[in-house]
Amino acid sequence: MRLKVNGSEKVLYDEEVYGFKVRAMDGELVCLNGHMDYLSLLQKGELVVLSELLSPLKTVPLAQDFILMIEKNTATLFS
Repeated sequence: MRLKVNGSEKVLYDEEVYGFKVRAMDGELVCLNGHMDYLSLLQKGELVVLSELLSPLKTVPLAQDFILMIEKNTATLFS
């Protein structure tokens, strides 16, 4: 899946990933490749990214709340 994180002034992250984990307003959310279309509000914190199956995890700090939209196997976070 494609993961894009758009900050208020620049793109913070834009890569193909296997999956990711974030903190939504109502709990933790894990999305893997092929996830259904989805819309959610996210809390500031960390975005944990799994680039490939069994690869080391990467973290991307989220300094503010975001909106997550998953559509056609592309996950986009908007600030």
